[in-house]
Amino acid sequence: MKNENMKKNNKGFSLVELIVVIAIMAVLMVVLAPAMLRYVEKTRVQKDDSAVSEVTHAVELALAQEDIYTEAGGNTVTLTVNDSSNSGTIAATTSNPKLLQDVKNTVGDTIVPVSKARKNKTYTVTATYSDTRQAYTVTGSWN
Repeated sequence: MKNENMKKNNKGFSLVELIVVIAIMAVLMVVLAPAMLRYVEKTRVQKDDSAVSEVTHAVELALAQEDIYTEAGGNTVTLTVNDSSNSGTIAATTSNPKLLQDVKNTVGDTIVPVSKARKNKTYTVTATYSDTRQAYTVTGSWN
């Protein structure tokens, strides 16, 4: 008889229990949402940096080819990835069409940044010739 009474009184969760669970979930969302947004933005910045580092490596590979290296002729070679119009166009500020074409063949014509930190920024790859090493040093930076 006691078991029958317990079964009749056990009808599910009370309203107070449901409100407490919803309140706990709301607090967790308030705490976790900003961390999640920071994580997503950090991931986007890493994706942008990875994409433009491919341009840097493509310049290094292009300069390893004798005809492009010879045409560069010991000058400073600069390539830019310009995002002023969200087009991400790769352009050369040097008269070295072979280098530019080889880089575009490797990474494509455009790289469009996806992070807020890299929007409307320019990535510049500079290959500087060193007489002592008789080779190019390739560096890249965001402006």
